[in-house]
Amino acid sequence: MLYIVHDTPGPKQRDVACKVLEILSGLTSQQLSKSIGRLEDLKKRVTIAFYRAQATTLESEITKLKIFAAGLNIHRQALADFLIYRSSTMDVFENSWTWTVGSEIPKWPKKDSKNPRDPLLDEQFSVPDEFVCPISREVMDDPVLASDGFTFERNAIERFVCPRSYHA
Repeated sequence: MLYIVHDTPGPKQRDVACKVLEILSGLTSQQLSKSIGRLEDLKKRVTIAFYRAQATTLESEITKLKIFAAGLNIHRQALADFLIYRSSTMDVFENSWTWTVGSEIPKWPKKDSKNPRDPLLDEQFSVPDEFVCPISREVMDDPVLASDGFTFERNAIERFVCPRSYHA
């Protein structure tokens, strides 16, 4: 997305950024429709016990997609501004990054070690610590509040608390 916005001439960047976000929103809507369709299909074809087991996962996925789609719509202008700003401040665009239909998706160009990162930008665009699981050190997808008042990623805390169930 950043490359598309970066390669667009100045006055048209906002239109292109909005179009990129519109495409992302459309892809999210398609995925949401497919997930809802799979849930409805399961309801018609399988037993209640199997449906309940599968429905939890699908309903979680549907909820995440709805939240993501709503966030895209609510924050569309701010996201467009961010894409424009970020595409103009990233120095990795100096490297060529092209792709043609049928070829592998190219790797993100490595950052040149000669140009150190701007610590102010890193701080401004980094993920706040309260969104990062203290166990896995990754952004939490399914946070769980433990009895001690700390929040952890569900998968990480389950592996940490019940390690035998994962080795069986």
